[in-house]
Amino acid sequence: PYARHSRVPALAPPPQAPAAPAEAPAGESEQSAETAGLPPEEAAEVIAAAFDWPIKGDICSAYSVDKLQYDRTMQDWRTHNAIDIEAELGEKVRAAGDGIVERVYTDQMYGVTVVLYHGAGLRSIYCNLAGTPTVQAGDTVSLGQVIGAVGDTADAENGDVNHLHFAMTLDEVRVDPLSIL
Repeated sequence: PYARHSRVPALAPPPQAPAAPAEAPAGESEQSAETAGLPPEEAAEVIAAAFDWPIKGDICSAYSVDKLQYDRTMQDWRTHNAIDIEAELGEKVRAAGDGIVERVYTDQMYGVTVVLYHGAGLRSIYCNLAGTPTVQAGDTVSLGQVIGAVGDTADAENGDVNHLHFAMTLDEVRVDPLSIL
């Protein structure tokens, strides 16, 4: 819904993925300068200018870090720092924006995962993918490019309907993907 904005930062190679959140990697501060000093609403608009949904479907579990949601798989109440988008097994998952594949790995709880770095400290995280994504670390991807398919690899959410577990971080902090898409 947003037009491309001239202040969207140029894409730069991702920093090496740290084992745990750390200080901003070299080069990160120059990219973040594109939105530094802007009011939060305007900064979000700059970032949102170049993004779209990774898959079409209903949200079956909303982003909620302030309110607990019942988790059918774990049978408890917890926060949910992503959105789950309902989809058929095998449905193609697309890059939500231009980026570089930072990591491809299998998470113990959320299954096969792809992390894209978009610049300006922004990352998109695609979990519960089918066995082998179509991308690998270091690949450059474009908005809408297929990066994998919906799978059933997320043990933490296998009691739910088939879905893509989709998260975003800004400067290593989880944000509601709906504020970007």
